[in-house]
Amino acid sequence: MLLSVTNGQGQGLKLLSIHMSGTYEGLLSGYPNQRVNQRILSGLKQRVEEIAKDHGIKAFVIEPKPISYEMDKGPTRGIKDERLPNVACWGIFESSPLKSGDFSWAVIGWCQDEAALPTPETFREVPWENIATDGEI
Repeated sequence: MLLSVTNGQGQGLKLLSIHMSGTYEGLLSGYPNQRVNQRILSGLKQRVEEIAKDHGIKAFVIEPKPISYEMDKGPTRGIKDERLPNVACWGIFESSPLKSGDFSWAVIGWCQDEAALPTPETFREVPWENIATDGEI
């Protein structure tokens, strides 16, 4: 277990594995904006759903809050737009069983500012009862 957190409903969640990458990794030209952000979030959702499908469990993505910024260089100087937090993440979480089995688990995707373990506040609004699947050892 890498991290233990509690969501807003009091459900204890254990982070078993984590994957991180730069949110704008692969963006060869241009700059963060709403269109690019939607494409990145769509890709994160697709990746999380693929991982969940491979494990026979459910996926959930925490929608990040965009960060407003103003461009300060070149011909785009002064243009206001938004960017996402710097690091896109997904992890496999485990908890006590919901109904039957030995445990419950799910794959969760999110974005955060730094390449570090997430803060517990990140998972306060995770609706575990709606997204988790019971499993057996």
